[in-house]
Amino acid sequence: MARSDEAARGPVQFTDPSGARRTLYPGLGGRDRTRFKDAVLDIAERCRRGVPLSADQEAWLARLGRPLRVKLAGWGIGALEREDGGRLRLRSFCARFLWERRRRLASSSKESDRQTVRELVRFVERTAGRDARLLHVTADLAAAFRSALESRGLRRGTVNGYMRRCRTLFGPGSSGAVGRGLVVVSPFRTQEAGPVASERERFVTLEETARLLAACPSMEWRVYLMLLRFGAVRAEKEALGLTWADVDFERAWVHVRGSVGKGGRERSFPMCKELELVLAKAHAAAPDGSERVVQLSANNLTRGLQVILRRAGLKRWPKLRAALRQSRCTEWNREFGAQCEAAWAGHRPDVAHDHYLLRHPDTAKAAIGWAAGGNKALQQALQHGGKSTRTDRKPALTAREGDPVESAGSREDATACASATPDTEMGWAGLEPATPAFSMRCSTN
Repeated sequence: MARSDEAARGPVQFTDPSGARRTLYPGLGGRDRTRFKDAVLDIAERCRRGVPLSADQEAWLARLGRPLRVKLAGWGIGALEREDGGRLRLRSFCARFLWERRRRLASSSKESDRQTVRELVRFVERTAGRDARLLHVTADLAAAFRSALESRGLRRGTVNGYMRRCRTLFGPGSSGAVGRGLVVVSPFRTQEAGPVASERERFVTLEETARLLAACPSMEWRVYLMLLRFGAVRAEKEALGLTWADVDFERAWVHVRGSVGKGGRERSFPMCKELELVLAKAHAAAPDGSERVVQLSANNLTRGLQVILRRAGLKRWPKLRAALRQSRCTEWNREFGAQCEAAWAGHRPDVAHDHYLLRHPDTAKAAIGWAAGGNKALQQALQHGGKSTRTDRKPALTAREGDPVESAGSREDATACASATPDTEMGWAGLEPATPAFSMRCSTN
């Protein structure tokens, strides 16, 4: 007995010209669904062999709804978007662009693409009308679009992000306008699109870290802050997902598992002495059977950090938690190089260069004192007007009665200071005030 149309409704499965299995939901049933599947299979076979479509087949494709035509064209069936860019509507081109990239991007990236397309289409249609075509987007219009974004008070980095995504939209990629042969050059090719890290960068110094730790209400918050500042862990998923099994106290390493790492990537990083001390105290105080290192809820972490900032007397900075990770990445890169920093932080060196590395406060101090330790002859020439010679030097002064002399106690203090090693255990008082020795130990262990 023949099934009803309602019972026969379902997906249509076939193989596209590349050999991949595809599934369509045309919303048809019975004989209509069978005829649809036969037509798609015939057109897919012709496209696979490179045989031109017949006039009836082109007419059948033209009668399909826009969503089905976009899907079939993305699978290499038909020639939906092969018309020139002068006739192609901007809305249609952007819709296919978003659809083709839907499986390749994370949710946040897809939302950024959709927001960029909305802003661009809205701006172009205000200028060229509702029926705006792809070739209406010129270099002048791209510059006007950037000016419109800047006039809304957006930051330079935000505007550059819009331009960067517009470059991808019109670029040489497989989904871009240039890559598909719809335009010759991208209208956004001359627009600035690089990342701007200096606008909101904030290096959290060791003195500020000491004040934050002193203002923490519990050991859990100290562990959380130390992992962010001295372990460069990502704020929520990595920090809250860390277990005691991931902490190797014997080797002084911390392992970030792929299940909690960004993009499923695993990584390990070394513990400095201060981080090892805090983790050891937390592990000793942890109840039996506890697995998580940070016993905090994922709710209201930002609000808790704001309270700690107020207690420490510090003004809130942009990217509150990311600045802690960036500060440690900057120290790692400065002391151990880009490759070690990228491996320990879990990203590529170019990503670190664009988004993580900050200006270290000590760099300016070193640059100021760098010239003073230069050539002695140059210093003498500057001090004596260029007339200094070896015969101009005054004889060395000898000790006279009444001059201060070095005591035996001061020599003993200097010897004891020089013999101190970075491995000496240091309590909480050692975090304030910070000293060059502390800075060295936090960066090199």
